Amino acid sequence: MEKAVGIAVSGLGEISQLHIKGILRSKHGKLIGVFSHSHERAREIARMYGIKAYSSYEELCRDNDVDAVIIASKDEDHLPQTVEAAKAGKHVLVEKPPALTVTDVEFMNKICKENNVICMPVHNYIYTPQMMRLKDIIMRGDLGKPLYAFASVFHKISEENARKYHGTLITQAYHLVYSLLFLFGDAEYVTGYLDNVSYKEYKNIDDLAIVILKFKNGVVGHILSGWCCDDPTPTSWTWMVKVFLEKGVFTFNSMEALSYSQSASYYQSRTIDFQESFFNIVSYFIDNVIINKEPPLSTMEDAIKTFKILESIKSHKIDIARI
Repeated sequence: MEKAVGIAVSGLGEISQLHIKGILRSKHGKLIGVFSHSHERAREIARMYGIKAYSSYEELCRDNDVDAVIIASKDEDHLPQTVEAAKAGKHVLVEKPPALTVTDVEFMNKICKENNVICMPVHNYIYTPQMMRLKDIIMRGDLGKPLYAFASVFHKISEENARKYHGTLITQAYHLVYSLLFLFGDAEYVTGYLDNVSYKEYKNIDDLAIVILKFKNGVVGHILSGWCCDDPTPTSWTWMVKVFLEKGVFTFNSMEALSYSQSASYYQSRTIDFQESFFNIVSYFIDNVIINKEPPLSTMEDAIKTFKILESIKSHKIDIARI
């Protein structure tokens, strides 16, 4: 009989449903239970799948049937819930951002290592066939050296939803930074620009972020992240990666495949690529990392590097010359 890995999910918002589907699609995963600060929500999901609804996170961590926890709760809960799970001997797959500062991410990584458990960040963008193919093309060198990369996530997030998060830089550009680190290795220089171009009430929330990276291998990376508008055009920048190499150009545009039948609070999450990236990372966490002892494609060390880049942008204001 094949070994089953007992998984509990903490946090039951929109994204958690993709994690749950990933567990059910995995070869070895078994959904054991769920926790939410809304016990009514937890009971609703538990009834749907015939599983446990924990009355507290502590109860989840005490459950001997649980081998690993997927933490999809609000950002502020990621740090304490990861630490508690690690101390209970549970492996962790934690949503991004893993925490809200470099120091906190480093602490999470330290605690998980001390307790000999896996802590893997939800860097789901790189768990797509297109990104894996691009990585392979770069590593083989068939198209020569990469020279320049453009990566974008651009879709409308309502002002009401945006206030639940920490701006497009930390919430959205985060994905693009770790993606380019995965493709090109460590960055050497970074500069960036943040603005609020659409929100009227919550003016302290950045809805536009532009990041320029120079990597140690010479590649220049350009990131655009925005919450101010949707882009439904055929060449949409909703989620796109374009890499120029010496002998060719690679383009990945997730809007080439849409799933309009799925209800979603924002445009990008209706794409098949976006949804399947969660199924892929959850399966990889369970089947490849926990069962087969393979290394994650992206680690907490990568999350730390990503956060150092983002914090550098937030803490260093660019001198702007008025024309």
